[in-house]
Amino acid sequence: MTLKNSVALVGTGNIAWHLGNAFVKSGIGINEVYGRNKSKSEELAQVFDASCVQDIALLKSKYVFVCVSDDSIETIISQIPENLNVIYTSGALGIDRFKNRNNVGVLYPLQTFGDRLPSDFKAIPILIEANDENLLNEIHFLASIISSEVHVVNSEQRLIYHLAAVWMNNFVNHIGNFAYDIIQEHQLDWSKLQLLIEKTTTNLLINNPKNIQTGPAKRNDINTISKHLEHLNEEQKVVYNILSESIKKKYNPNG
Repeated sequence: MTLKNSVALVGTGNIAWHLGNAFVKSGIGINEVYGRNKSKSEELAQVFDASCVQDIALLKSKYVFVCVSDDSIETIISQIPENLNVIYTSGALGIDRFKNRNNVGVLYPLQTFGDRLPSDFKAIPILIEANDENLLNEIHFLASIISSEVHVVNSEQRLIYHLAAVWMNNFVNHIGNFAYDIIQEHQLDWSKLQLLIEKTTTNLLINNPKNIQTGPAKRNDINTISKHLEHLNEEQKVVYNILSESIKKKYNPNG
């Protein structure tokens, strides 16, 4: 399979940046970049020494990777020439939405890309799917070049992985945002929580989370919970109470 001048990126966000870098580092050049924002498209195209395409209908690369928000994927794909293979990067959008087009696939890296720091793509699990067996094999080949963890899954399985990832990354990070704000508000040292954060992550990797839960909610320590609530703003109180009640019900179902 020849890969020279075969890959285009649609989108200019972090996922396009990371995926593009993974391909380039693995010896697959980026041929074209398209994005709605001209300046961002030109900037990303320059990073990859690629052509900046101003009209999505003029894309010519064999594989077009669509790296945009889920709400935009269907509209974007409908504008891409039908002779090209389209591969989108969503964790949640089912491939049955494209049953009228036989060359659509998915390459979903199970990782967070909230920054543009270099990442080791080789270790990132990549979940793939396609509505055509030949295209699935080609996507598997491409994914295997950039990662050693390539797995064929169906749309429902991919959605469940994505759902779990939202709980584990997006929601945990948001809770971390609360913790950071509380520390900053009281002019304390955020780095003092570093070992706790590292230990929490390690524990999650090697244990069933249910077996390692600690804290005042699990103990039903009402006095400590009341003291905590005194130091929270209204939004923080709502989230704290919801999480505390959920923990209580799980570990003390009979009250």
